[in-house]
Amino acid sequence: MPLQVGFLPESGSNVSRRNMKPQCECRDPGCPCCQGRCQQRAVTVLVRIDMEDQTGTAMCRQCAEDALDSGLFVENRRLLRPRK
Repeated sequence: MPLQVGFLPESGSNVSRRNMKPQCECRDPGCPCCQGRCQQRAVTVLVRIDMEDQTGTAMCRQCAEDALDSGLFVENRRLLRPRK
């Protein structure tokens, strides 16, 4: 099942979809930044290396740093490019 990326409005209550950013998908209870309950906007997509990961995980900067330090994730710039 593909990952579902949540969206948060950038500002205001009447915001168009193009101004929305994906929400961080960190759900790691051991994350020192959010304890798995992150509400920040995602800035990167990381891919797990210990299993087949075709979609990646959208993460904010702080959660991404912790995930990269764990050695289980790498950045995948291919997933950051918009589809044509």
